[in-house]
Amino acid sequence: MIKIEVNLWFVGFLFISSVIQAQWTSVLDNVTPVQVAVSPDYYNDQTLYVVDDEERLLISESGGASWVTLYEAAEPGNPSQMILKVLLSPNFRDDNAIAMIHKDGTMKLSINRGNTWLTALTPDGITDLVFSPGFADDFTMYCITGITGPVRFYKTVNAGMNWGDPVANLTNDGGFYCRLWNSPDMASKDTFALQYENSSFYMSFQGGQTWFNSFTPQVSVSDFVFSPQFSKDSTVFIADAADIYKNSNRGDELSWENKANFPEAFGIRFAISPDFLTDHTIFAAVDHIGIVRSTDTGETWTPFNDGFTSNLPISIAISNAYPYTLFAGTRGTDGAPDKVWKYQSYTGVEEPGQPVLFELSCHPNPFSNETILTIVNFEPRLLNLSIFNITGNLVCVVYEGLLDKGTSQVRFDKSSHHIGPGIYVARLSAGARCIEKKLIIF
Repeated sequence: MIKIEVNLWFVGFLFISSVIQAQWTSVLDNVTPVQVAVSPDYYNDQTLYVVDDEERLLISESGGASWVTLYEAAEPGNPSQMILKVLLSPNFRDDNAIAMIHKDGTMKLSINRGNTWLTALTPDGITDLVFSPGFADDFTMYCITGITGPVRFYKTVNAGMNWGDPVANLTNDGGFYCRLWNSPDMASKDTFALQYENSSFYMSFQGGQTWFNSFTPQVSVSDFVFSPQFSKDSTVFIADAADIYKNSNRGDELSWENKANFPEAFGIRFAISPDFLTDHTIFAAVDHIGIVRSTDTGETWTPFNDGFTSNLPISIAISNAYPYTLFAGTRGTDGAPDKVWKYQSYTGVEEPGQPVLFELSCHPNPFSNETILTIVNFEPRLLNLSIFNITGNLVCVVYEGLLDKGTSQVRFDKSSHHIGPGIYVARLSAGARCIEKKLIIF
């Protein structure tokens, strides 16, 4: 048995039962959240962005508890000021970079989390952009054009300072609002997907140099998502207005399977678990239905609407670590306002069917001065033990490092710290998997 002596300080007072029960709660009213973007470092910075009806960009750095307007169109309805999309750098924790594409095909960049903006020198008519999953090292971005001219695919290797000639000329036709996705998996970083507006869906495995027709929708593609571990499971999902399709064969045209149908829906948006390879979980915001979830890699879908009072979700996003923090934007129904919703689980229970990686216990608990946190680790691995407060914000990292197989103990003595009574959460995590325990101090 390994014993680790730790002194720890944190603040807080009350932990409400609705958080423990894990249900949707409203964190922002009277906005029209057409896009929600969650920081890649949300676990630490609690940051998310909301695009409000294409005219404003709002930020919360408290998990939705408070909001600030970062950008607002001076001339409402002007395409050069309306927001088509915002994107965050995968290395957001260090570079604070965010890109904002306007509906006229121009783009702005910020390197201070959106507090100030610079007009970027980019190819004409950009309709979408993606960061390389290795952006921190390779400074690579990709974009697609089409709104003001030919559909072309571009690459930059110097963080947008110069784009050069197009990697691929896809069509000479113009007027397309094309959409672009790339695999978030470094091992498949040259894999891309492209949707022409109201037309066929294409994929590329050669860094965008060549493309193949992967999917032809009956109406139009609503959304698409790569598995976060695409190089290992070859899985992607696509949705048209009312159906969800799955492909586990690298997007092969003949390998699509219809996994869900919602006849009354007019649009579907995805949020996939960052640990999809092991927890098999994906969420979908379905217009006229609400939120649905699959925990078996998309084979079956069930409602996920506890506390969710709107059936008109228009956006959805997920944090980068388990247990999930989900955000969804909705239009109001029956006189209710448009909202941004949050779902966060503190149950400490692993998803059904998942192997137990480690265990966490606390004794005594409740306690007034000192307790022992016991970790049982079934294989050597990097572990993080942290404390969270009433709002789910990170308060303190208790232990972080490589822990051997076996039992370890962390002694917490609060006698030398100014800590008030209350209920807190101790979270033990390895990558995207974690378990949690309540700590009660009286």
